[in-house]
Amino acid sequence: MKKFLIAGVILLVIVLVTPSFIIENDQAPVDPHLVLGQAIHFRGCVPEKTYLIVGYRETYEGPVEKKWMDQEYLAFVYITDLGEYKMGTIHRNSVIKE
Repeated sequence: MKKFLIAGVILLVIVLVTPSFIIENDQAPVDPHLVLGQAIHFRGCVPEKTYLIVGYRETYEGPVEKKWMDQEYLAFVYITDLGEYKMGTIHRNSVIKE
């Protein structure tokens, strides 16, 4: 009887500990969320310029969305040397994390 009690306690501990251990180790770290209005730098940009996120796109030429929802592309605005506002699109993996 004592052996069954010990085996039951060990089994209970394993059952209680294992799910939380699996959940903690199964979740990959998530990249920080890029938000509207955030200043970014990306590969190929001019470091002295400021680029601001104004929306998100599923495809390079797709419509601009206001919600992230796992979009692949970022739409941004910048000011040219002539003082004109321009909009561009980059892939989210091009953003340099600071």
